[in-house]
Amino acid sequence: ECTAVDAHKANVVLNTMLTMFAQYCSKPFEIEPVEVEQVDGKVIVYPVREFFVFAFLFIL
Repeated sequence: ECTAVDAHKANVVLNTMLTMFAQYCSKPFEIEPVEVEQVDGKVIVYPVREFFVFAFLFIL
């Protein structure tokens, strides 16, 4: 369970925990999605697996 005030930060923590423990699943690295219904009726499927491209700027 992950609890946070900021949904983005909670998603980062959830993805980190999934990555750390996925190797111990009965089928290694298989993650099952879960539908979460919010109070306003909106349904979100977790984990949200987003991929980010990081760019680094090196100044010499």
